[in-house]
Amino acid sequence: MNDRSNFTISLRETLDLAVKVKAALKAKGKRRGWTRCPRCGGKIAAALAGPRDHLHMSCETPNCIRMME
Repeated sequence: MNDRSNFTISLRETLDLAVKVKAALKAKGKRRGWTRCPRCGGKIAAALAGPRDHLHMSCETPNCIRMME
């Protein structure tokens, strides 16, 4: 695969995870939580921020999953 398709796959995986994490936090009525990283097995910290519940999540492993909605 080329770099562009690898990036697209990585982006899709990250967004799929973000949707699941955000739904789980909202279903549990929580603002912060964590889950296991599907890429490296590390710990992903997640938080809902602001009045619109924007998701921020970051893996503890450098250069792994990190995103802000």
